[in-house]
Amino acid sequence: MGLTGVALSEIEDGWAALLETDLDDSALARHAQRGSNLFALAARILGDPATPVAAAGEGWALADLGHRHSAPDVQKRARQKARGILAVAPIAIWPKRLRPLGMLAVLARKDAAHNDGRRQGAPGRLLRMLALRLTGR
Repeated sequence: MGLTGVALSEIEDGWAALLETDLDDSALARHAQRGSNLFALAARILGDPATPVAAAGEGWALADLGHRHSAPDVQKRARQKARGILAVAPIAIWPKRLRPLGMLAVLARKDAAHNDGRRQGAPGRLLRMLALRLTGR
């Protein structure tokens, strides 16, 4: 697989960005890189390292931050950035090996689009993940 400690440590750098007192655009970008690195490593483990998953990972990390951060202004900016990134993510149909990542990206797109406190275990979300699992879209 070729996973190294250095590659894994790059994920931590994104988490460390959240320790800053002012989460400016630079800090959000470093946090988004955590998702890019995580998705790239996961694609390698899943056996498809050539598929461009970086943008989907960045969008996922920002949507997650937008859902979980305690400051409303950070939530709003993170969701806004996630929407922009996920709108142009290059994967139209996810390869079978990468559909677990695709499920995360699809849910991140939904989370970034809404600010209504959706439960992450809601039935509609489960149906959307199953549809992606079966069709790749």
